[in-house]
Amino acid sequence: MPAEPSRVLSRRLIAVGNLCALGIVGFLVETVANAAYAAALPVAASTAGIRFTEMHACPGLLGSLGGWAYLAAWAWLPRAVWRVRASRRDGRTLRPAESRLLATIALLIAAAPCALWLASRRLL
Repeated sequence: MPAEPSRVLSRRLIAVGNLCALGIVGFLVETVANAAYAAALPVAASTAGIRFTEMHACPGLLGSLGGWAYLAAWAWLPRAVWRVRASRRDGRTLRPAESRLLATIALLIAAAPCALWLASRRLL
């Protein structure tokens, strides 16, 4: 019976990666919710030559933590990739959970700017 692959990423690195992923998901949820709220607002009538056509929402706690998680993920991903490359030189392979975490973080880093762009264009 083959042995389970050894852990490539440390427990701390996995925990930080999971927190980054949860934070970015929270940021995306708040972005979509703000976009839906802005789309549901009626267009205000112009008063005295001023037109109110835009609504900018300040991020709440979830959005702020998600923004910090997004920045932390930019620092986390190169560190994790470096650990993976170093372990491959030693002949170790990634466990499936570790490879899923790496792919999830990379996908979320790519999805966050896309979601912001779509929300700014009111396409969400």
